Amino acid sequence: MPCSIPPQRDPDAAVPGPDGPERVVELRLPAGYAGPAMHVHPAYDEVFEILEGMPTLIVGGERHAVLPGERVRVRAGVPHTFANTADLPARVVVTAARQPARARQA
Repeated sequence: MPCSIPPQRDPDAAVPGPDGPERVVELRLPAGYAGPAMHVHPAYDEVFEILEGMPTLIVGGERHAVLPGERVRVRAGVPHTFANTADLPARVVVTAARQPARARQA
């Protein structure tokens, strides 16, 4: 089970969110972590920034092995999940920001 702790804030990982506050968490994913079920967030985007390890993100049906220093943006409404099938732990900063209602309808 990952644990969430307050991260050091990286302003480059932020997603604009004029309709609401951002939420930033650091996830520590143990080796072999299967991840949550595929899910969507209808009202906000997420940015996954990899700090350590090589977790896998599945976004819109496409699998991505992500390396430290890389970022993946998941748009509101896109099915996604993540896992750490590697033999070493991973650390990921996730920034979530609510998107304007007009953008969600487009």
